[in-house]
Amino acid sequence: MALPTPDGVDLLDDRRPTLIAVSVVAYVLALLGISLRLASRRIKGLPLWLDDWLAIAALIPALGNIIAIAAYGTSHGIGQHVWAAPPTASYAWQLALFASILCYTVTLVLVKLSILAFYWKTFSVNASTRPLILALTFMTCGWGIAIIITNCLQCQPISALWDRYRPNNPPSPADYECNVNTRGLFIASAIPNIMVDILLMALPMPYIWRLRLPRRQKVAVGGIFAVGIFVTITSVLRLAMVINIDRSSVDVTWNYTDAGIWTIVEGNVAILCACLVFLKPVINRLSFGLLGTTTPPNEADSAGRQKPAWRNVSGQGSSQARSDGGQHPFTRLDEPDQPGRKSWIELQDVAQEVRNG
Repeated sequence: MALPTPDGVDLLDDRRPTLIAVSVVAYVLALLGISLRLASRRIKGLPLWLDDWLAIAALIPALGNIIAIAAYGTSHGIGQHVWAAPPTASYAWQLALFASILCYTVTLVLVKLSILAFYWKTFSVNASTRPLILALTFMTCGWGIAIIITNCLQCQPISALWDRYRPNNPPSPADYECNVNTRGLFIASAIPNIMVDILLMALPMPYIWRLRLPRRQKVAVGGIFAVGIFVTITSVLRLAMVINIDRSSVDVTWNYTDAGIWTIVEGNVAILCACLVFLKPVINRLSFGLLGTTTPPNEADSAGRQKPAWRNVSGQGSSQARSDGGQHPFTRLDEPDQPGRKSWIELQDVAQEVRNG
């Protein structure tokens, strides 16, 4: 028997177009970030490493999250009021939510591990840093495992989590037991996630501050590593949406729409932010293309002539900068800018300076 529609509810309200559009835009941005990251690696002639593969792998569960919420969910009433949705709406909502939590968790774990792998490659030469990176790695994996296990144990058997909402022949309450509150699971997953994000941003800052650079350049390099603040902001917004959900309402397909949107946005923004710090080579290449120059400095033209070299912050050319066998494309960052010289700071510069102590 259908429930009567409460007063003040407009059954024509429909958030599905917004949910689908935001999902598509978010995933396209994540794909763009990965594509530009790979292009930067190719421009620099660097092989893909573990951090790159982890970021690429994160695209798979991120897409799964979109399929669960924006594809399957919206086709079964998510984004509509439950009274205007198909009879299977509540069933589909719970099934989509279960899959979404799994995909969301795996996405964020892979992104955080990608960042930690980069930190290990860059900062692990410092004995004091290795335990911190390992601790954050265990925290990240522990958080992910705890959320996945809790999600899978919400009901016994787990299928009762969505089968109890079947419009026809739902299982008897005596045949299952559900002890985990979905809203509480959202909150429990968000708070440790935000804490780990803050620690990830804070970890490299002491080493950046000890770089022998002018203060403004230290701030600039610190800003590169702090782009994760955007992920933290989306996490906080998602948490706020969940806290404000009316638990007493049966209109779950409508009430959880904003939480679903921010769940999708957070995972894809995390992928994008994990890639932004690597994009300087491709940005340089694109900027020269816009200026009508097809070959950036340090690259030979079609006749084999060497273009003028980039200057690093110590004013040395590329041939001198590669005296270490090409492992690091720039030399030390301990000399201030001089008139007429530009400072091209890259993550390889930071890595070299950290290694030099």
